[in-house]
Amino acid sequence: MLPTVSMVYNLRIAQITKQPLIDHAKNKKHTPILLLFDQYHKKYSAMIQNYPGFLGAYIYNYGLYYGRIDMAVAGINKSFQKSTLYAGTQTDDILFTFGKNWMLKPAHQNPSIITLSGLCGLPTHKVYELVHPQFGIAQMGLGLQLDSSWGFNQTSALLVSARYLYFVPRKARDYSGKHYKLTIDNFADVLIACKNRWALHGMELGYTARCAWGAHIIPYLKDFGPQHTYTRSNFYAVYKYIFSIKETTNRLLFNIAYGFDHQHKKYNNKYILTTWASWSINF
Repeated sequence: MLPTVSMVYNLRIAQITKQPLIDHAKNKKHTPILLLFDQYHKKYSAMIQNYPGFLGAYIYNYGLYYGRIDMAVAGINKSFQKSTLYAGTQTDDILFTFGKNWMLKPAHQNPSIITLSGLCGLPTHKVYELVHPQFGIAQMGLGLQLDSSWGFNQTSALLVSARYLYFVPRKARDYSGKHYKLTIDNFADVLIACKNRWALHGMELGYTARCAWGAHIIPYLKDFGPQHTYTRSNFYAVYKYIFSIKETTNRLLFNIAYGFDHQHKKYNNKYILTTWASWSINF
């Protein structure tokens, strides 16, 4: 039994890929996104988990409001000392996001924006984590997210985001078919980053942190709570390139991130390496 992995709830991906909404033309409301990723987990126990896959998202903007939907699929590879313990493919949850932007300073000055969003995640499969590793939380998630961008000038800005998520308890079974009711309960994420652009290029450097707490299961299992209680840090860098094909704006993003857990070394990650590349268009 290991903590679940989800890409649709990744705050870095949500914040970075959302940025085109800030300065797109008013008559261009649609932004589809295709993202390829690979996430590698090395546990303190020497267990290794690898999640290669892809994420698709669509953003619709209407004035100061926007809606977004995220979906993902990944392969799961779990191994120990070069022996494969599990291999499979699963879908992530489907995440719906709705929000509103407030422009604190107009675009011709040093643009500053605050965005408040509500999130609702729906599971796409049963809870399998009592049987084998799973991709996707597989519980209904409800949350709020606050994003802000504070412009230093026309080409650089400080980004600050915070998010809280609550996951509704759900029934699950173990190897023997015994019934349980469980929840990973609470996530809190923060992001601090600085971005800069020059001509058609851009760079973003940042830090994210996640605290997970409150996980419980009925009937009680000794290791369930500690395995899902952790504080995690991530450092990341993103290169950005914008180009146009006729009147359609295209954006390429290339990301690399390094993360680690701060506690419960018996259960959690010694380090996490994440790479992803995305292509989005705005029309």
